[in-house]
Amino acid sequence: MLYTLKISFFDYQLSNPGSEHIFVGLKNYTALFKDPELINSMSKTFIFMFFSVFFEVIIGVILALGLNTIPAFRRLFTSLTLIPMMVAPLVIGLMFSFFTNPQFGLYVWLVEKLHLPLPTVLTDQSVTAMVVTVIMDVWEWAPYLGLTFLAGLQSISGEFYVTLTARLLYLLNSVMLRQYV
Repeated sequence: MLYTLKISFFDYQLSNPGSEHIFVGLKNYTALFKDPELINSMSKTFIFMFFSVFFEVIIGVILALGLNTIPAFRRLFTSLTLIPMMVAPLVIGLMFSFFTNPQFGLYVWLVEKLHLPLPTVLTDQSVTAMVVTVIMDVWEWAPYLGLTFLAGLQSISGEFYVTLTARLLYLLNSVMLRQYV
């Protein structure tokens, strides 16, 4: 890794032996950050990261709250929740590829059978491809966050819930009584 950092300050080309001895300083980095492809790639990466994490956290919290409130069959539902996470990311990518296939995918079949005004090819446009990728990522990793949040919720003692309920009732009463005072 240090060697990679070192050669980043030189005009290193694999096709030109001996080029690693020409020092260029920060020229490689200035060229890199002026490259419009890098800016485009980084912006799409940040958009993907923001929306994926945003929806994974929201769905994870909802999942954790839902699993925390049902005492019966909690272990069964928790195990079923883990299925997307246990499948390898390659298999999930292939599954979504088959699902959105423009010739024989389930998505195209549903759109045609239900006569929905939706595009049949989802990966033609940059925006729809990003949406499909975010959905695929959220489907795989939201259960993991849900189980993490569920573990946190189950580690909270019952006394905390009683205290929290009492404080919430006090706040509600004080807000409601302000109208009359």
